[in-house]
Amino acid sequence: MSKLLIFSLLINCLLLTAQTVPVEPRSPIDEVWRKDMNIPVSGEIRTGLVFDIEEDNLVKDFFYVNLPKEKFELLFVEITSNDGRYNASLSFDIKNKPPGQLKLKWSTEFYSDLKTFNCKELTILSWLGNTDDSERKDFVVSNWSSISSEEFIYVIINSEQQASINVYNPITNTSLDFKCEIFTNQPHVSFDSYCKVPLNVITKDSKVSLIQRGRRSFNRYPMNLKL
Repeated sequence: MSKLLIFSLLINCLLLTAQTVPVEPRSPIDEVWRKDMNIPVSGEIRTGLVFDIEEDNLVKDFFYVNLPKEKFELLFVEITSNDGRYNASLSFDIKNKPPGQLKLKWSTEFYSDLKTFNCKELTILSWLGNTDDSERKDFVVSNWSSISSEEFIYVIINSEQQASINVYNPITNTSLDFKCEIFTNQPHVSFDSYCKVPLNVITKDSKVSLIQRGRRSFNRYPMNLKL
C-alpha cells in the first residue's frame, strides 16, 4: 500500500471522527428541575420543530439539529419537559459549521432523571441568530436521533385554543391548513399539541404561520422555518 493511500485513509478517518464528536455549548447549561408537580399551565404561545415525535426512542446526552445553507453566528436551544418540571437553555457557536446535520452535546446534571424520558416527553426547540439577544423566530429542526431523509416535520406548540399550521405559497396563491392534534397519554403543561406537516408542501417561497382560532376571530403568528 502506498504512503499516499495510507495518508488519505488516515485523513478520512480523522474527518469521520471529527463529525461524530458533539459540539460543546458556549457556556454551562442553564437548567432547573422542579420536584413538585404543582406547576401552573403556561398560556403563552411557544413553537418549535422536530422530526420524530412518533418514535419512542429515549433521550440521550446529545442531540442533532439540521443547519440551513443560510449562515448564522449562533444556535440557541431550549430543552423542556412537557410535564413542566424541567427546562434548560444553552447556545452554540455555529459560524464555521457547514449546512446539514450537526451533533450537539447536552451535559445536564439531571440526566439520571431524564434518561427515562422519550422524545415525546422532552422537547427540543432550536432557533438561529447572530447576537445573544436575537429574537426567537428563525427555527431549525431538532432531533434526539440522527437525521435522515424525512417526509414530515412536526411543529410542537403550546396553545390555549385550537391551532393549525398554515402554509401559503404566494407564487401559486395556494393555501394549506394542517390541524394540530393534542398530545395524549402524557402530561402537557409546557406543550400541549403538535402539527404534522409534509415537507414537500414547504418551498423557499412559502409563508408559514401558526393560526390560533377563537370563536369569533383568530390570531396569526408567522414562523420562519430554516429547513
